[in-house]
Amino acid sequence: MKPADRALDIVAIGLGQGGGNIAAEFGRLGYKAMALNTAHTDLSALAPGARLAPNGSIAPGSGATALSRDQCVYIGLDGYDGAGADLNYGRECIRENASRIRDAVQAHAQGADVVVLTAGLGGGTGSAVSELFDVIEDLELPILVLATLPGEHESGIAKVNAARGLSELVKRRPYGWIFADNQRLAQNHGNVSLDRYFEAVNEVIVAPLDALNRLNDREGVHPLRTLDGEDFRRLLLSSGVLNYAEATLQELTVDAVINGIREALLSSGVMPSGFSLQEVAYMGVVLEAPASTLADTPFSFFEQLSEQLKNDTGGGAIYLGMYRTQDVTRGAARLRLIASSNSLPSGIQAVVNDAKREGGTLRDKLRRAVDALDLGEIEDFDLFKTHARTPPTRRRPNEAHDDEPATEYQSATRAPAAVPAPAAAPVPAAVPVPAAVPVPVNGTAPGLDVPSDQRVTTEWTNDSGMSTAGEVGEVGEVDALERPSALPASGQRASESDTYIKLADAFLNSSSSATKRRIARRLDVALHSESAVVREHASLAIGRIRAVDPNGFDDALSPEPEHQAVKN
Repeated sequence: MKPADRALDIVAIGLGQGGGNIAAEFGRLGYKAMALNTAHTDLSALAPGARLAPNGSIAPGSGATALSRDQCVYIGLDGYDGAGADLNYGRECIRENASRIRDAVQAHAQGADVVVLTAGLGGGTGSAVSELFDVIEDLELPILVLATLPGEHESGIAKVNAARGLSELVKRRPYGWIFADNQRLAQNHGNVSLDRYFEAVNEVIVAPLDALNRLNDREGVHPLRTLDGEDFRRLLLSSGVLNYAEATLQELTVDAVINGIREALLSSGVMPSGFSLQEVAYMGVVLEAPASTLADTPFSFFEQLSEQLKNDTGGGAIYLGMYRTQDVTRGAARLRLIASSNSLPSGIQAVVNDAKREGGTLRDKLRRAVDALDLGEIEDFDLFKTHARTPPTRRRPNEAHDDEPATEYQSATRAPAAVPAPAAAPVPAAVPVPAAVPVPVNGTAPGLDVPSDQRVTTEWTNDSGMSTAGEVGEVGEVDALERPSALPASGQRASESDTYIKLADAFLNSSSSATKRRIARRLDVALHSESAVVREHASLAIGRIRAVDPNGFDDALSPEPEHQAVKN
């Protein structure tokens, strides 16, 4: 049922956070409103009760929300709290909840003269307003879309969402579109305190529509020529892009009114810039002036203004209203304007251009691969003395395979234990395994330039045994083996022998020079261990390698070319 003090029964359906807040502003002014959102958090901010006016309606400017819990509908999937700026997720939520949404809107908007879908273009939910339009289109409601555009300070994601949402929205044919420009609102109201800003700008967006809807039911205002409810409904549902504004005129003349209209269309405080008077198809102009101003204004003014507007719009449909008021603050008359055009204002293109530029930059960043670090010599550094600490033996529960290493120590950077190591290549039967290589007293093995104790300590310290990205598999088993110097001197000879055989086989099977270098260094260190058993097994492993690949072990121990260049 239409409210007694308004010309039209307007119902607001808010989508997303921004749309829900605008719908709540309609609710604060006494209109029926509801909110749809994928975020419980946003809905809970709208749900607390609002302060009521004496007549039972929501008190305007009370600062409290105007929606009950029944007017807040959650449309997310699987309990997720919000769309996270993901437009595709927002669309999916609306499609998945289409039946519930249709039923709720039908019950809420039944009999309405105008249904305003409010949304913030930029968010993942609000930018999907075209999907909401599709869901309720078969209800044949008189739909008007009111959507906000992101400001310049907002992210590239918000601008891309807005551009995509705009593109889909203009393909639909609602009865009208209203685009509110957050950039212009921020420029004009940036001095408002942070805790009041959003409520204040939502009021700026909604209040002019509410004022036009209440034109003929105000105390102290006498209509000389009315802009009635049917005129207002035709203007709202004119199937074009709407612009509305209010301005104070210093004089009531034809030139002053025309200039005021042009300025409002080109530089609205709410709408995007670039509305052209020549493109206007429908226009409603309401003038309010005190008796003293009207007494000095001839009737010919009214005829001349109508003729001028018809010429400047190229034959647009003009609705004129004239009202006598008690006073107009700081001026001779007040202008209220609402106009529609079937052309998008040029300011819309600026949003699209920003989306292309910033969205393209963000896309390029996301396509970049994370650069690998060139660690050079420090890649093999281990700054902890290995003989000072022995890691404990670990085995997964219910696991007792004799052919696996006795320990499984794995850091976040090492290959997962579940990845099997390549099978060891069998040593040709015809090749005998040489006897242990004798170790001289000075700690130098035959054919190797290895200093004694200092070199042994340094080399072992510089070989952490940590695998790097991309070495899963070949290096995985090597990294899972116990460090040779940590093995006991007796009691596990068979296990120790298996360990060094696996090291030798891993060396022979590997195609990675980094892996071979790591194994060679470990065997070289073990060859100089304090434990005679460790030295024996290391020597057998080295002999096993040399029997198959005579130069491979020595080549692996040789410094890398870039390291030689640094040392030289």
